[in-house]
Amino acid sequence: PSPPKRTVSEIGRQMYRPFPSRSSSMGSYKQVREPTSSASLPTPPPTTSSPTIAPTWKLVGGTLKLLGLMGFWACDNIAFLTGSGFLDPVSLTTSSSSSSSTKETRMTRKAKASAWGARFYFVASIAGLVVNFKEILKHRSCALRN
Repeated sequence: PSPPKRTVSEIGRQMYRPFPSRSSSMGSYKQVREPTSSASLPTPPPTTSSPTIAPTWKLVGGTLKLLGLMGFWACDNIAFLTGSGFLDPVSLTTSSSSSSSTKETRMTRKAKASAWGARFYFVASIAGLVVNFKEILKHRSCALRN
């Protein structure tokens, strides 16, 4: 026996129906909010004290690391775009002397951007090393002794 004939819209309705676990529709919201399904949600551990706050050195170190990597990314992109000539000033007249001076200024700007990128990367790497070293010392002094 052959399967029953179905229209394209019926097939599409079955294929593209929303999955409650993958969508943020109201159906998923209702499933999460129902009291019967709350047992399947993970429960947070009981807290007896106030929530822990990250130490200041960790926040400052993480911020320095993030800013350093962002600065490196920006300077590296500027160096690449300058080296390729994309950031050269536009001139309607061309002469042989201006092209050589343009190349010299391009290489100077690329070297400056590369130097600043290296400085930013150095700050990020030092901040990352300090934060990780302090975390290792904290872990060794507390968690391994218990």
